Amino acid sequence: MLKDPRVRQACLVFVGSCGLEYTCGSWGSTFLVQAKGMAADAAALTVTFYYVGMATGRFLSGVLAGRLTARQLVLLGQGVTLGALLLVLLPLPPACAAAGLFCIGLGNGPVFPNMLHLTPPFSGGNAPRR
Repeated sequence: MLKDPRVRQACLVFVGSCGLEYTCGSWGSTFLVQAKGMAADAAALTVTFYYVGMATGRFLSGVLAGRLTARQLVLLGQGVTLGALLLVLLPLPPACAAAGLFCIGLGNGPVFPNMLHLTPPFSGGNAPRR
């Protein structure tokens, strides 16, 4: 199966999404304290915005599922996440980093459930693309 480029791409998206989720959840507050100069208690509270963004992204994914395909939702989420990563990493005020963490969650939220939805097309050799 790993010879199929679509399967390799799906694996990369999945591993990247999970890695980003783990990094933001586990190291987000450390980053905010050390790189953005935020107080530790405020940074820990700010990481909550990431999880709120994730829940919101998954909810919106369900709302938009009737209008967009699972592939479109994944691509849209990845686009939002890329823009949000720039917002977090650029030398901007801590409030921008907090908004960026929310948007990372918002963009990353629909990736996992929609990748699960896309799994069946990857399991067969001649399955249609979605």
